[in-house]
Amino acid sequence: MPNYKIVIQRLQALKRDLPILVANEMVNHAIDNIRAGSWDGAKWPVRSDNAPRNKGRGLLIDTGDGLRSISFKIQKPFVLLQMEIHMAAHNDGATISGTQNVRSHRRKRKGRTEQVSAHTRSVSFNLPKRQFAGESKVLNQNIKKIFEKRFRKVFI
Repeated sequence: MPNYKIVIQRLQALKRDLPILVANEMVNHAIDNIRAGSWDGAKWPVRSDNAPRNKGRGLLIDTGDGLRSISFKIQKPFVLLQMEIHMAAHNDGATISGTQNVRSHRRKRKGRTEQVSAHTRSVSFNLPKRQFAGESKVLNQNIKKIFEKRFRKVFI
């Protein structure tokens, strides 16, 4: 016959630990998708051939700041995935347009140095949707496995 005080203590510990376990699984799932270059097995659109620094690196990976920005926040009863705004734009896809300030500088052109005065320029570009985070069957299955494994330990 199980000791009910111990079972209750274990259930309370599970209730306390479960949001952190779910949050860690969400973060790891997002990072795994970025490293795999896909969303639950569906490959992302390829990078443009004329993109700068195109050779030898994965999509959404340059300095690693984006990967490191993926974290979680627990607001009971929810677990929220957080990331920098650029990563969120890649996850959802975005069309960005606006103006950019250019400082005065020197440039070399046709063998001579020229002074360029400060100015503004219009910029516009599309970020294709490269989803790596969100509701997913794979993520739900992983969370279910974690929950079942931890729930079994309550009654041991």
